[in-house]
Parts: sequence; C-alpha cells; structure tokens
Amino acid sequence: MTHKVGHAYGFASIEMDEVRKFLFNETENFEKITDVVKSDNFPLWGYKALLQFLTGLDIPEEKAKEHCDHIIEHRKHLSEKLQRDIGFRVAALDYFYNKMRLLKNPRFIEIEDFEKILSMSKEDTKLGCYNINYFNTVAHNEIKRAERYSHCFSIIIIDLDDFKAINDTYGHIVGDKILEQFVAVIKANLRSEDVLARYGGDEFIILLPQTGRVGARAMAERIKHRLEEHFKSSENKSISVRFSAGIATYPYDAEDYDTLLDCADKALYKSKFLGKNMIYDYLESERLAGIATGEKRRFVRYRVISDNEIDIQAGNSFIGIDGRIVNISPNGAFIECNCNLADNLLKQPLSIILKRIGNNGFNNLKFKGNIVRVNNESRTLKFYIALQFDKMINASQWRQLEQSAQMVPQ
Repeated sequence: MTHKVGHAYGFASIEMDEVRKFLFNETENFEKITDVVKSDNFPLWGYKALLQFLTGLDIPEEKAKEHCDHIIEHRKHLSEKLQRDIGFRVAALDYFYNKMRLLKNPRFIEIEDFEKILSMSKEDTKLGCYNINYFNTVAHNEIKRAERYSHCFSIIIIDLDDFKAINDTYGHIVGDKILEQFVAVIKANLRSEDVLARYGGDEFIILLPQTGRVGARAMAERIKHRLEEHFKSSENKSISVRFSAGIATYPYDAEDYDTLLDCADKALYKSKFLGKNMIYDYLESERLAGIATGEKRRFVRYRVISDNEIDIQAGNSFIGIDGRIVNISPNGAFIECNCNLADNLLKQPLSIILKRIGNNGFNNLKFKGNIVRVNNESRTLKFYIALQFDKMINASQWRQLEQSAQMVPQ
C-alpha cells in the first residue's frame, strides 16, 4: 500500500500495511493512536484500518471516522464516571458491544494467538504461501482500490509442466520438495506488496498491484529464468522443472474478478496448447496475430490521456522543441510537436526525455530511437513523428509510466 500517515506525535510516517505492525508490537500504541486519530492529517482509510484491526468489523471509511469520534467521546465520559483512564481499547469494546450492539458475542484472546489462528486460515502452511480463499479476498479488495485510484493490476497463473510425471517417476516426497523450492524461488523474486497463493495442486497464482501487462510479463520471465538457474544447481538438477503461465490485467482484459480470472486461465491454457514452457498474454495474442497478417506492430499502443512534456535531443544536443507523447507502446511512441524539424535532423537518431506526466516529474526517463514516419499539419502548425525505440522499454520504466499517467489501449 502507498498511503502514508503524517503527524506530529513523535511517530515516523507509516504505510497502511505497517499500521498492523505498529499496533501489534506495543500495547501502549493503542493509547497513543487516540491522539493521532484526532489529528487533521489522519486519513479516512486510517479509521477503517484501525477499527478492522481492533474489532474485525469491515466498516466503510466515513462511518469508521464517525465511530472513532464517538469512541473518543465515550472514553472521556466513562473515564470521568469511573475516575480513571479506561483506555481506547476498553472504550471501543464497551461502545461496540453495549452501546451499538455491533459485536454480539465477543471473546477475549491475546492478539498473538489470534494472529496464529488467522495465519492458519489464510495460508497453505505446507508450502508457506497463501491459500486461494485469502487470495480471492485480496483480489476483490484490489479491484476496489484500483477502481478508486485509477490503477491497474495483473494476475499470473502458473502451472508446473508435467508435474504428474515427476511424481510418478521420482515419488511424492521428491515432488513435495520441488514444490517447496518452486514456491521459495517465486517468493524471493516478488515485491513485498505482491501476493502468491496456491491455486490448487501444482498451480499457483500471483497478484501484482499497480502492475500492467508489460510489467507482469517481465516478472513472469524473471521468475522463469531464476527457476531454471535454481534447479540447474540443485540436488534435483536431473529433473526438468518448467512451467507455463497465463497473464491477465485489470481493467484492460476484464473489469470484474471472475472474468479476469477466466482470462488468465484461458491464457494459461493457450500456453499449454502452444507447447508448454511459455508465458502467454493478450499482447502475445496480438503479436501472433500480427505475424499471421504481416503487420509490423507487435504491441498494444496506449493513448496517453495525462498532460505531459518532453524534450527532444539529437546526439548530445537539445533541439529546443516542446512536445508531448500522444501514444506509446513498449517499442515506440507517437509524438506531437509545436514546430517542424529540420530535414537534416529527420535522419538522425533521436532521444525523447520525459520531463513530466500529470503531476509527476522525472529526472532520467529517456527513450532513444529512430524516426519512422513524419506527419505535418500546416493548419494547426503542428507535426507528428513516429519514433521506433532502439530497445524495448523495460519493466521498471513501464511501471513508472503506468503509475504516473492515465493510459488507455487503442
């Protein structure tokens, strides 16, 4: 999560996924958080996170703020009656149980014990990853978050190729060890915000927040490479361990979870159908269709809706022409400029240096390539150049673009 809490009560700014750690580690933090809740800087999602951690209740953000305000007043009232500070936690329990009746039959349990029970309910304890029920919950929440903040995200379904043959040949003990190593390698290559779950049997599913199709493809390829390296040097190096994968991206492939899951599943099936040991997505589908029809475009082109600024550079010299990116794909861009380029520059390799997209500025996002087409519009005193990059945009650069710009496929 990227939201942060800023306040002036001696705590460092904390991310949402650290709220639980903050409250879990020190009992007295529950009392300190009361002062933070009163702060004007405390965000709405913070009230929801606090009450969800404390009670397990899933309360909308606006309503959660109202409840927190009432709990603080209730604490003050009870403390005056009892002539001692009863604390935020006790006030919340009395408020939700006796006053609001939102808790019907609460039970006292140490948070450490509760966390153990919770982890058992959401994890595949044998392999050390999450189970599909927990994954489904996270994915539905991610759709709400992506819709609210205009983000995208991707899911990857991974299936070990011919795993049944490994079990039949080497036995289930060896097969289990391979699954354990398989999961460990995947986890070692994921970001902290990514979620890995067992989809069933020898199938696994990964959720990549704020990651588009190109970034998901790069992640899947990296995992594939690292797995090959690992098993070449492991004690099971004589066993061929490979996988097929399917990728789907929200909201471009689907706008609801079930359809998105179906898209990824169909992409996985396609990778199996095409011979296994490959990664398939809908960019792959377009690429194969382009090969079949003789088209040159390999990738989906995305229209850049957000306002943006670029500098154009020839060699080591800035040309001094203002421009903007109209649309972009991993291997090229279509650029609008406000004046014409000299004929001698049209044959030179150019670089476009991205200065700003939306409200985000960049220091080193630079794309090099060659002009493949120029369109002049004398009526509007603008001209357009199509630039083919000399190398494809990498996953890190594409993620920066996705997170900073509003882009829609054309």
